[in-house]
Amino acid sequence: MKALIVIAASVLVHGSFAQCPYSAVLTSPGQCVGIPLTVNTTAILSQITWNEDGHAVLVSKAVTTARTGITIAGSPTLHGGSTSQLNNPIGLWGDANGNIYIVDRLNYRIQKWAPGASNGSTVAGGNGQGVAANQLSDPIGIFVDAAGTLYVDDYGNDRIQKWTSGASSGVTVAGGNGQGSAQNQLFDATGVFVDKTGNVFIADAGNNRIQEWTPGASTGITVAGGNGPGPAANQFDYPSGIFVDQDGNLYVADEKNNRVQKWASGASSGITVAGGNGAGKAANQLNTPYTVFVDRVGDVYVDDQVNARIQFWPDGATSGITVAGGNGGGAAANQLFQPTGVFVDANGVIYIADYGNNRVQKWAMLSGIANTYVPSSAGTYTAVVMDYNGCVLTSNPIVVNPATAASIQISATDTNLCAGVPVSYSAHASGGGAQPSFQWRLNGANTGSDSTGFTNPAPANSDVVECVMTSNDLCAMPAVATSNSIPIKVTPDLPLAISISADAGSICAGETLHFIASPSAGANPTDYHWQVNGVPAGADTSRFSSNRLPDGGTVRCLLTSPSSCLTATSNPIGVVVKPVPHVDSGQSVSLLRGESTVLQPVVTGDIASWLWSPAAGLSDNTIRDPQASPATSIVYTLQVVGMDGCSASGTLAVKVSSPIRVPNAFTPNGDGRNDVFYVLGGPDGSMIRDLSVYSRSGQRVFHVHDVPPGDPAFGWNGSIKGSKAQTGNYMYVAIVALADGTKEEFKGNILLIR
Repeated sequence: MKALIVIAASVLVHGSFAQCPYSAVLTSPGQCVGIPLTVNTTAILSQITWNEDGHAVLVSKAVTTARTGITIAGSPTLHGGSTSQLNNPIGLWGDANGNIYIVDRLNYRIQKWAPGASNGSTVAGGNGQGVAANQLSDPIGIFVDAAGTLYVDDYGNDRIQKWTSGASSGVTVAGGNGQGSAQNQLFDATGVFVDKTGNVFIADAGNNRIQEWTPGASTGITVAGGNGPGPAANQFDYPSGIFVDQDGNLYVADEKNNRVQKWASGASSGITVAGGNGAGKAANQLNTPYTVFVDRVGDVYVDDQVNARIQFWPDGATSGITVAGGNGGGAAANQLFQPTGVFVDANGVIYIADYGNNRVQKWAMLSGIANTYVPSSAGTYTAVVMDYNGCVLTSNPIVVNPATAASIQISATDTNLCAGVPVSYSAHASGGGAQPSFQWRLNGANTGSDSTGFTNPAPANSDVVECVMTSNDLCAMPAVATSNSIPIKVTPDLPLAISISADAGSICAGETLHFIASPSAGANPTDYHWQVNGVPAGADTSRFSSNRLPDGGTVRCLLTSPSSCLTATSNPIGVVVKPVPHVDSGQSVSLLRGESTVLQPVVTGDIASWLWSPAAGLSDNTIRDPQASPATSIVYTLQVVGMDGCSASGTLAVKVSSPIRVPNAFTPNGDGRNDVFYVLGGPDGSMIRDLSVYSRSGQRVFHVHDVPPGDPAFGWNGSIKGSKAQTGNYMYVAIVALADGTKEEFKGNILLIR
């Protein structure tokens, strides 16, 4: 089970470290695969990267859980302009000393609240609404640098005012040239951020762009957006909050697109890192996000205004986690109402401008991170740790050795023995290390010596042998392994006998000869082992049959029994297989009606008798080659009997056909006689390639192609397009392809008679 360090969460402040003010020591009780590695440190960690042989195998991040909020400024029940009150606080920032700077919107001032104070002090504005250097008009955003200089988003005056620490008035560092879209103007500036070189980045919401003003510049340049309002990757729809990380990436709360966009430095479009799935309250949605805060590792905090919650989106996540609010809009300690500003200090405390409740809430967090890792493979491991101040260091390396699973199998020279025969055992071990130890056991009792072999000189029936190995390998898991158990069966020498018989003295080739074995009394149970010419054949039964026995072969049966160590051999039986004649089947001859032919079958073997059936059309059906003159096509069957009495049969077809004829008249009157005009007769293999019938005017009234002759199904029934044709003469043309590849053409007149 992984250990969990509970720490106060924090985020990363901007800056660099020459040396981390803490150490990280990696330990392991066994340095083997499967044994946990533990990183020990006094630092508050935000991330641990576990490396194997220099490659990251796991990144663990702190998991935060939210508590309820505490009001540190203002009151949800009383708003106003006194030092203890706020009127629509809309933005805030914190410094390294824990002071919180609050944009007190409708009091037109910036209030500074020291840790634990019950009243704030005005550090900018507070001289009523106006355009003078010591006044503000509807301020809504703020950034405080490390020197305590304030940059105020003076929304109502379309300018950014810079107030040095202790100053009584501000200096315009961006805008201030009236509302507009020129490069020296702003239109509804809603967010401000200053990077470490003093460049001022402004969410110019009315112009749907992000402007960068370098120190001392009189105009700004567009670094993101500026392509009109819209949801495309290169557009914004009222960008209201901005954050710039240490690598120059811009994070923009794209309010009306309900998303947070990340623009790499110099990019022409952004990518969505939070929301972007329509307005809603699901974990992967936002509804009117207003400001955004990003920690050093790229995790995003965003105030989800309409959903009255603060969402935490880890870097690369597709959904957010509620870390403050999320319990419906309200003034309770666990609720928010239109949050419009979020800041996370170095101790992990979330500060929220709770706009609708006229207060600033402080939400402390708890964070836990797993500080152990169980290696699953051998290698050199280190832990790269990062604290919440962004300081990164690498632990000492630990070499993890592979786990070796101790295992052992034993085998015996035999497990089914005859009485008086000794049995030897061998151990086959793995994962035993350099010097494993062995302990043999016979029927549960230790026996033998510490070696890989053991012999039982006088085994008894049902003896059981096993071996236990103890490994001395450093990473053996487990170190002790028990082998398989081998039981021994000792069989007495009981006498056996067997005889066999066959159901015939000889067979024709292909016929089946059946054998039966008769064992001696008392041989039960028994195992039968049939042999043909000494080669194993047949199943383990008392009967054996085969239709593939060789002529002159010898059949025997061996008998064994689990109750005896002896084997009985039966009497031999010689096999006589007589040859079978062969008649080729499938022969055919063709005749014209009235002709005759001599049948010439293909037969092998010495034949004693011949018989053709049926006898119709044959000169003699008891000879090899009779004269055949059938009236119609017929298939004759020839059965022959060989000199050894074995018989065979085959078929020979005689196909009778007539010459092609075309009638000169037909009567399609439905009386069943001469109703169809078609080509009559035709030798085998012939085909009507084309048959056409024409009227006296030359119109084709009937046509078929590629049909057989002699079939009325493919003839003309005397109709034209479904109507009866008129009585009279018609002309036909028929092209017939013969079996030899030649073609004949037939043409003439046909008389249709009704």
